[in-house]
Amino acid sequence: MKTKFDVIVIGSGVAGMTVALNLAQHHKQVAVVESRSHLGGTTINSGSTGKKSLLAVAEAHYQARLFQNYGLAKIPAIDWDTIGLNRDEIVSSGAIHVRQELLNNDVTIISGTASFVDKNSVKVNEMLYTADTFVIASGSKPRLLSVPGKEYVQTSNELLNLPILPNQTVLIGAGIIGFALASLLCEAGVKVSIIQHNNRALREFDENLVNKLINHLQNEGVEFYFDSELTNVSKTTNGLHVQFTHQQTIEADSVFVVAGRIANVDNLKLASIGVDTSTTGIKVNDQLQTSVPNIYALGDCCDAPVPKLSNYATFQAKYLGNMICSSDTYPIKYPVPAMTVFSLPKLGLVGISGSIARNQPEKYEVKLIDMHQWQSYRRKRQPIADLELIIRRSDDHVVGAEVLSDDADLLVNYMAILINLNVTSSKLNEMMFAYPSMADDIFGFWQ
Repeated sequence: MKTKFDVIVIGSGVAGMTVALNLAQHHKQVAVVESRSHLGGTTINSGSTGKKSLLAVAEAHYQARLFQNYGLAKIPAIDWDTIGLNRDEIVSSGAIHVRQELLNNDVTIISGTASFVDKNSVKVNEMLYTADTFVIASGSKPRLLSVPGKEYVQTSNELLNLPILPNQTVLIGAGIIGFALASLLCEAGVKVSIIQHNNRALREFDENLVNKLINHLQNEGVEFYFDSELTNVSKTTNGLHVQFTHQQTIEADSVFVVAGRIANVDNLKLASIGVDTSTTGIKVNDQLQTSVPNIYALGDCCDAPVPKLSNYATFQAKYLGNMICSSDTYPIKYPVPAMTVFSLPKLGLVGISGSIARNQPEKYEVKLIDMHQWQSYRRKRQPIADLELIIRRSDDHVVGAEVLSDDADLLVNYMAILINLNVTSSKLNEMMFAYPSMADDIFGFWQ
């Protein structure tokens, strides 16, 4: 087997796969090292691919409930076994697709755990592999808790592959993953409690819309406990006894920690070759270069000052593949960000957030628009369709927006295109969209 390459990529997730394919298409000899039995990393095997396949059914069920007695007389129950089979098929086909894409582009796949021997070589299964350049895309892993009874606390990995739904469960963490999983489980009939260590959920988003989402989920039956820490989990004859701050307790069938992830770098032996790390991952500069010049890092395992989300990892991978193959070096420049919480309803953000804008009133105006009576939302009986539009006072341009609605992901993506291209209202008026649609609704508020 070949052991010398131009570039070795450690990890086959969205970041690793994308940069490997990019480099191979630039005629580099590339190998990908993957420690898991399946390719595709967290996103495909234990992350958003499986989560969103399950959420698709939950979203359809939620939509059906909105139409109960308005055209739909009976709402079917969610069949967890069947949607689990659909999840498995989608996840499996995703992993197979990654393998086939790499092989089709002559990328060598090395199965095993890599550890650095020096800056130009790694050992995998006692075999030495060398390269001029290394790209670390090893991703992240769940942050585990150290409390009495921690053996009873599972992670989102297990939650997304539950063979049987619990009657009542506890989620530790009120972040993007926590809200999506709480919505999924709640819609499937599970009693959900969320424990958050501080008093603020979804810090990236405007507090007003976050609170509105929390109130909606509370009305659906989700319980929230803020400023609380898990202190003990013990086994009982009926399930688990969950204890947290102020001696509060919950009786549940299961407990899952969804409170963030940490860089998956423990086995790489980075310190031995001088690669610096921090509490947020491998230290990189604005070219995703580590403290060892021929070694780069990207995605969830590095400390780049951006959210650890798949879209950022993919953007970094495209940049890095092009930059490595360029005769010039240049810093990465991120576009206007867009992200979505896949809760029910969804919460989306593009550009400047409402939280930032409210703290700089001299610079930004926050325009509030209630859209739930607009045709696009009313015809689907959406109870919430709120828009916060962020307008820069100096030129009256829209520079950000937050949306709380069932279709927030679609609207923020439309708006991401307009904001990134700096489309003015006059330019927008030269375009035509299908009517009636959310895209056409943009004419009603764009500046």
